[in-house]
Amino acid sequence: MRYASDYVLLNADGTPAEDDGKDATALEGLRRALITDTKQFSADQKAKRFALWSKLGDSWAEGEFELDAGELATALEAIEIYPTLVYGQLAAFLNQK
Repeated sequence: MRYASDYVLLNADGTPAEDDGKDATALEGLRRALITDTKQFSADQKAKRFALWSKLGDSWAEGEFELDAGELATALEAIEIYPTLVYGQLAAFLNQK
């Protein structure tokens, strides 16, 4: 699936979320989740997460990015670190809902 790199997450009141004075994008939230180790990952899982983090880093200038089924599964697992509001938005974004 293809995704827009500039999709902005929202606060609970519906206003655009900010991070360090700039829009908090789904892409940045996903990239942060991929490199956050909240549990012990196998070397294979770490390699997959890092590879996807690296791939997404190249997406800023392109305006969009694409995930295959395996990458989508990795992304959905990674975003489980977030509280409900952020997780829900990222999951809906990744599942194109």
